[in-house]
Amino acid sequence: MGSWDAQIAALREQFLQGAPDRVSQLRRSLGLLSADPGDQEALRDLLLGFHKLSGLGTTFGFPEVTEMGRIGEAEAGRLLQAAILPDTRQIGGWGQLVDRLEEVLIRTVPACAPAAAEAPGGVYRREHPYRIVVVEDDGEFASALRSVLEHRGMTVALAKGVEEARGLLERDLPDAVVTDIRLGGGSGFELVRWFRLQPGGETPVVLVVSVLSDFPDRVEAIHCGADGYFAKPVRWEDLVKRLEGLLEGRRTRPPRILSVEDDPLEGRLLATIFESAGYRFRLCGDPGRLEAELAAFRPDLLLMDVLLPRLSGFSLVRYLRQSEAFATLPVIFLTTQGQLRDQIQALRAGGDAYLTKPVNPSLLLASVAAQLEKARQLSRLVDHDGLTGLLTHSAFFDRAAAIYSQRTRPRGRGVVLAMLDLDHFKEVNDRWGHLAGDRVLVALAGLLRQRLRQADVIGRYGGEEFALILEDLSGEETLRLVRRLLEEFSATPVSIPGGETLRASFSAGLAVLAPSLTGVDAWIDAADEALYTAKVQGRKRVALAEGRP
Repeated sequence: MGSWDAQIAALREQFLQGAPDRVSQLRRSLGLLSADPGDQEALRDLLLGFHKLSGLGTTFGFPEVTEMGRIGEAEAGRLLQAAILPDTRQIGGWGQLVDRLEEVLIRTVPACAPAAAEAPGGVYRREHPYRIVVVEDDGEFASALRSVLEHRGMTVALAKGVEEARGLLERDLPDAVVTDIRLGGGSGFELVRWFRLQPGGETPVVLVVSVLSDFPDRVEAIHCGADGYFAKPVRWEDLVKRLEGLLEGRRTRPPRILSVEDDPLEGRLLATIFESAGYRFRLCGDPGRLEAELAAFRPDLLLMDVLLPRLSGFSLVRYLRQSEAFATLPVIFLTTQGQLRDQIQALRAGGDAYLTKPVNPSLLLASVAAQLEKARQLSRLVDHDGLTGLLTHSAFFDRAAAIYSQRTRPRGRGVVLAMLDLDHFKEVNDRWGHLAGDRVLVALAGLLRQRLRQADVIGRYGGEEFALILEDLSGEETLRLVRRLLEEFSATPVSIPGGETLRASFSAGLAVLAPSLTGVDAWIDAADEALYTAKVQGRKRVALAEGRP
């Protein structure tokens, strides 16, 4: 992308070059209304013409164009809503507005383009295990935290004091830093302030932990640049959930933004704003194609204009909200209509936010980022198991169905679904209690996170059953991999309440996605049958479905 200023200047030039056509279209609509005041299509075209000018004027340095567009739009909208025919006086008033618009746009001289928005960089991190730096001079606490994080599949480096931490952070930028406040050689607050000023230091997650739990300490943590504060003794589950949620938000693929906007120039302006900020953007210029665009593009957020040819944005969103597939899709209405009744109507239609054109690019980007973060948090609550942090049964099934229907497999490679079941898990619960059983579940989940790739799909399919989808592996390669996982898991003692340890194992069944499988249910059933075979053969083993490559 070129510079922001250059792109806005180019779009401003396009706006000025297209101004005569916009004025001509307004005059055409006025001519039709003069001949037939009852021509509702001409009145609506006039409304849309004023609407587009009111949204673009201020953006390109012509606030008087925005104001005149709003006046024309408001009067035309009032008559349409009330089903009142325009009289000669009203048509004449619109004619005077068009004359003034033409004068402003024709006599204009070059002006400075609007200032560039402070767009967030579109930096999306490569696939690798999360790397965490823990800065803590309490050896017992640091060791316990490292164990918890490593069980969640993260890699951890420890530093005892400020100087050692600076050395680590200068050598390699981590995904997150967890630091105490009281440290040898300085304060954790000072360390965080220093880190945030380093190149790239604004991106990683930073959490502060401390025995200091007073309100001023929490405020100071926020002030110095930390993303969260936890008082000791720390509840590991709370800390890990917060850390994973923040990391996931920073590591996601570029979010997709779909805009329903019939003005091509407005669409190019939005494309400039979002693509400069690292988003993927697509314009839907024909509201009738919205469903097709949603299915093809799969957006993370929808920008919706209100005034559209033949349709209302409110009606479109009401229609979408009737479908379960789009019930939680964030929707921001972006329009020139700023009256309270329109904002209320937007909320009733199912909108999540309402912005009035012309909108400041920084405000637009901030609003979009806030809605995307809310959607991510909701998805994590709904799609992830509370104990293990893995995908739930339904979320895993949805991922499996998507892979089954869309995956194209290179010759000689495959996609394998694995079902894992902990051996004699009921006996673990009966002998040591359910808390011990939970530790075993978390231990296996942690191993799977640690040893599998970031792109692999891992879910808790039910009770003590786990499910995996491993892509670009053959059946035999997956068989060897899962056997190694079994060997490592069964050889690793699991700490349980009371200071004891126990060892557990699992059985697994694998099924390669093959043309003979008639659906995702058949794929899962094939893996289940292989799992049953492994159990019948004595458990603590892995079986590959027969007839699979």
